[in-house]
Amino acid sequence: MAKFSAIGSFYFHLTLITFGLILFTILKNFDFVNYRDSPALTTTQVNFIWLFLIIGVSGVLAFLLNGYFIKTPKHYTRVGVAVVFIIIGLGAILGMLFHDSLVGNNESIGFYEMLGIMFGSFIIIVGSLAYISIKFPDTTRIKYFKEAVKEEIRKRGEYEHNVRVWQTQLKKQKRIEERKVKHVKAKKAGKQPIPVKVASQEVQELKELVMTPVEDVAVVKCAKCQRSLKLTSTERPLTIKCPYCEAIGVIRE
Repeated sequence: MAKFSAIGSFYFHLTLITFGLILFTILKNFDFVNYRDSPALTTTQVNFIWLFLIIGVSGVLAFLLNGYFIKTPKHYTRVGVAVVFIIIGLGAILGMLFHDSLVGNNESIGFYEMLGIMFGSFIIIVGSLAYISIKFPDTTRIKYFKEAVKEEIRKRGEYEHNVRVWQTQLKKQKRIEERKVKHVKAKKAGKQPIPVKVASQEVQELKELVMTPVEDVAVVKCAKCQRSLKLTSTERPLTIKCPYCEAIGVIRE
């Protein structure tokens, strides 16, 4: 089982207990050998299911609302899948509880409805486990996540630097080719050719540019809007301006 923070552990145990009690209530009547002969749920059992369902849905809505404000960009797709599981499970349970009312029958909840409610409860527990483990991890996982974010920012900085180097390389190569073409045309026309040594100098500069190592990327948070900012200068003290909220700060260390 995944490790949760204190609030995450509360949310998961609330979900596990409420929907687990729904499963337990149905399993008391469900006969796995002759499931078609399973006795229908009594009125008291149905009322218990509604009580546990209301409490469980309240807990699910609470951790979904709370988790919405916790940003996890790297795991956004996994969180979306977990939410889909929860929605499908709730839909299955509600559909089975209102099944007879929708089709116009007054029958009690039989084995078909029991199977649907058990299936919905199970996938809600699985979806809640996945969602809470991503949104409410323990402090150790949060530390690892922050380190992973810093590493991702550093790699992105290296990638952007390499892109700029590559674009500069293309521009210099284009200028070199243009000067070579002008040199050939001038030579054919009997004019003074453009010295090729200028192009050689640009080739040397291009090699030096490609060999330039990537600067270390430091990451700080804006004191006003708390967004991550990349620093490529090692000069201290360093005055920076946040591009998001335009707050100005000083890095002293």
